[in-house]
Amino acid sequence: PKIQAPKMAAEYDEIFGEITTDVPDHVFDAGMAAERAARTLLRDMPHIQRPEGIQRCDHTANQCNEAYYVMRQNLMQYCSAGRHTKKCSRLVDLLDSCRIACVEELKPECNRIKPRSIIAQAFRWRTLIW
Repeated sequence: PKIQAPKMAAEYDEIFGEITTDVPDHVFDAGMAAERAARTLLRDMPHIQRPEGIQRCDHTANQCNEAYYVMRQNLMQYCSAGRHTKKCSRLVDLLDSCRIACVEELKPECNRIKPRSIIAQAFRWRTLIW
């Protein structure tokens, strides 16, 4: 017979009722969509014109930022000390691969086609991911 991992039981709080202890799937969808958008734009970058590239960079930057904050919030909410599950490990990996695709690979390419003023660059660096 196959040995199955036990299903994670939800915690119960007397005030708030049932508390789920697993990361929702929509969090992964947002992270994977942002990573896919960044890698697609990076692949298409040599073939697109400057105005379209600037617009797509802005759109992808917003998508990456939103996904980052959703993933980070859910990581802190569902994966606190003592609650590390397989989904939490997957979320950490996705957060890292999304950071690599959005910040380390795509950001320099977008900065190359989109020069910014010093003030705009300083303001943009205040965000944690983009």
